[in-house]
Amino acid sequence: MHRKFGFRPDVLLRTLAELRDAIANTPFPSRRNLDPSKILIVFLADKPGAQSSTDLLKIKCDPEELHIRGRELYICFPNRMARPKLAWSLIEKTLKVSGTARSGSSVTKLLQLTESLETRCEPTSRLRYRYFKISCRLNFLHTPHLDAI
Repeated sequence: MHRKFGFRPDVLLRTLAELRDAIANTPFPSRRNLDPSKILIVFLADKPGAQSSTDLLKIKCDPEELHIRGRELYICFPNRMARPKLAWSLIEKTLKVSGTARSGSSVTKLLQLTESLETRCEPTSRLRYRYFKISCRLNFLHTPHLDAI
């Protein structure tokens, strides 16, 4: 990319266990049977600072709901993601940490794909799949074409 386009994108990695944890830790207890397509999981490059996290959670963004757990930010969009009240630029500016976002449906599909690669590989080649590349850092909130994965 650097040679062709002149920049080096950030790359975020998560282990298979971290992907499992990201899905298992989805924090919307008040919303039973929530459609995964209404959840956005933002994989952050680093754990945000305490003050940044507090500042983000103070932002009024009804009806959206925010939770931060470690290096993941969870956003619930009860009215879907087409017209969110919360702007990605505000999230990144407030947290002071870059990240890449995927819908809960996409993360679930990525987990299934990674698990299938893990079970099909011989033990010596499993090292190749120890980390599954989530994405290059993207400067927009949602990439609909990845929902088809």
